[in-house]
Amino acid sequence: NVLTEDYLREYDEINSYAVSGMGRGALPEDWMLTYSQVVDMAQKTDTAIYVVRRNAGEGADRTPTKGDYYLSDTELGNIQLLSSVFDKCIVVKLVDTWASDITDYPSTEHFAAINEEDPWSSFVEYYLEDIYVGYRYFDTFAPEKVNYEFGYGLSYTTFDVVTDSVTADGDKVTVTATVTNTGDTYSGKEVVEVYFSAPTGNLDKPYQELAGFGKTDNLAPGQSQTLTISFKTTEMSSYDEAQAAYVMEAGDYVIRVGNSSRNTEPAAVITLDETVITEQLTNQMTVDRDGGNVGGSDNSNGSGRGTPPYNEKIELSVEENVENLNTLRDAFKEAGASGSMYSDGKSTANAVAISLAGADIENTESIYRMKT
Repeated sequence: NVLTEDYLREYDEINSYAVSGMGRGALPEDWMLTYSQVVDMAQKTDTAIYVVRRNAGEGADRTPTKGDYYLSDTELGNIQLLSSVFDKCIVVKLVDTWASDITDYPSTEHFAAINEEDPWSSFVEYYLEDIYVGYRYFDTFAPEKVNYEFGYGLSYTTFDVVTDSVTADGDKVTVTATVTNTGDTYSGKEVVEVYFSAPTGNLDKPYQELAGFGKTDNLAPGQSQTLTISFKTTEMSSYDEAQAAYVMEAGDYVIRVGNSSRNTEPAAVITLDETVITEQLTNQMTVDRDGGNVGGSDNSNGSGRGTPPYNEKIELSVEENVENLNTLRDAFKEAGASGSMYSDGKSTANAVAISLAGADIENTESIYRMKT
């Protein structure tokens, strides 16, 4: 065990009071490990694992400060102490895609907590990323800004992932892949990820999307295991606001198999001859009345969110509000389009060719499912 039972018991007692928003537990901000604690732990193991975590969500945006996006002085001190005592020290920070700088994330500019000069910063958040969230943004617009891509991970051994087969019909896509532990000392587990790249058409699409994944058992050196990963064909659909429907546009859908968003091989090209609607919805909620500009409310509802005294409330029509938001979205996409789309440079010449011509692709109708 990396941590002793006494250490964990003491931790629980010290932090039994610590809760944050939505009732989730929170680590103390400045809990410094002592030298005696670390030396005691080192008598039982030669490896320390130090996990850094952050709580983020509504009302708790990331900020470019120590103890938030950056490590705190206490965390740095703990890591230095652990590294000086233990033979091996592993630092784990739980994230999706880890970019070089907080400003590399497209949402940062519109985090209210960061825009202190904006008089509406306490009230306004603009969600302009649309479908380009996380790896979908970085793989599409800014691959050079990523230090650790989606799915990145290290192991004490190495693995080889070989795609055995890809099949597809109107119902599902199925990938089988064999994973082999190619190391000679340690056992380990590997994750296989399946992505698809949808064809360029009338709708916005990211460079690729994760469709499914699977994890092996603990494999000894030289041992292999075959995984089968399936997902519904209709999961490759995109939402069309004009039709209030999910559609699969005609063209080639490239299936990629690997262990991270940057380490995949093209395994199949699925061709769809005609665009099809896979799910018909209805727009249940739309903007249908005029109103004040966002954040410009008075305190009539008792929320305590009054209009800042240095900004006059401005009445805007529905059309003006929508136009302002669309202008911001267009600027976001223009900034992204000026970047360099990721390309692994790998040819699909050896990928399996699959045609869905004449396939019976599911078409459902969900009139009460809202898309707002």
